[in-house]
Amino acid sequence: MQSTLKLPNAVAAQWLGALLCGAISLALMAWLARKLGPGEFALLGTTLNAALIALVVMEGGWSVLMYREISRQPRSRHADSLPGAAFAHVLVVFIPCTIAVAIVTPSSAVAVAAATCMFAVALMNQRSARMRAALDFSGEALWQVAGRASSAVAILGTVSFIVCCFQSDIFPSAWVFLAWAVGLAICLVCSASSWWCVPDWVAMRALFPLAISMLLVDLAIVAMIRGDLLLLSQLTQTRAATGDATTLAGYAASARLVEAVLLVVAPLANVVIAYMRGDSVVASVHSRRLVVAAAFAFWLVGCALWGVGAIWTASVFSVVFGAAFVDGASWLKWASLSLPWLLANVLLLQAAIAVSSMRTLAISVVGCAAVFVIVSVSLFPAIGAVGISIGATCSQVGLSACLLRLLYRRTQLPTEV
Repeated sequence: MQSTLKLPNAVAAQWLGALLCGAISLALMAWLARKLGPGEFALLGTTLNAALIALVVMEGGWSVLMYREISRQPRSRHADSLPGAAFAHVLVVFIPCTIAVAIVTPSSAVAVAAATCMFAVALMNQRSARMRAALDFSGEALWQVAGRASSAVAILGTVSFIVCCFQSDIFPSAWVFLAWAVGLAICLVCSASSWWCVPDWVAMRALFPLAISMLLVDLAIVAMIRGDLLLLSQLTQTRAATGDATTLAGYAASARLVEAVLLVVAPLANVVIAYMRGDSVVASVHSRRLVVAAAFAFWLVGCALWGVGAIWTASVFSVVFGAAFVDGASWLKWASLSLPWLLANVLLLQAAIAVSSMRTLAISVVGCAAVFVIVSVSLFPAIGAVGISIGATCSQVGLSACLLRLLYRRTQLPTEV
């Protein structure tokens, strides 16, 4: 581990930033649910999940690759070329990603707005990766809070104006995404001197093979985490059964609660790569035990949170989303069924990224994503949305097993990406 990395301070800074971002996101989500209503909120959630999958393609694995290679000691020979290559990649894929989101979501206007927002998020994440690689975890946490707060203020002002003046006739969800993008753009413009670089098209083409495996890992992970709602939306459109609208709205609201929990704990994993990449021998008994013990603690927290949600589901929905969503509250216990393993995998995945061959990791994670799709599609005709929840849980349990296996097999930094 690098001597300049103070693990307790880094963890504390990331956790504090995560708590602030999570609190802002949860408050904003509850406010939007009341303003937009169940139908529009379901559209917002479905489009957001599709846009987040597009975000993975926009990032192309470059952000994680930057963090992984720049933080390594000795520094990777590719480190200096990665920022320009990452910037060039996001410019190339923005329009294709926008078209893809528009195809798979109900409203083209909302899709274009969501893709524009994700373009800004990709640039924010590129700067975050560079700050984490430089071990500036306090500054990176502040950067994330600034982006979240700026976008929240922009959304509050825009939606309040639209709803009050025009009601819902001009796609309120689209304005939510556009306001989100404006808030992030303000942060990017004000800090341009610290992240701007010239797009490096030559380096993008030369180094893209290094990012392919990381892109596959990211796509598979986001498909397992975000794909349940998108898959449910697509499958329900094929049957149009009575009660599907309530199911979709309840599942969408439940998914937002799960994501709020992930937002609180996920940034803690940002420290793991720097911790495990600082020395030539990284998967020692001590470091492995520390990461696995923390992952087990996260699993226990997930079990407790699932129990609270399953027992007091109606109360949770009433407090967070309002009375209009109570009819769909029963879906919280199913949408959050995979939460314990999700929380454990937040840490295990970053540790595996640090110490594993990316090709081997990609094969394992893509296989787990395939399990999610196969189980979900197979069970949906018989038990509906419950089948999708079971599919997501099976994939996360399998992912935990794969990641633990990789961690205990690897004892040194891989020579290959």
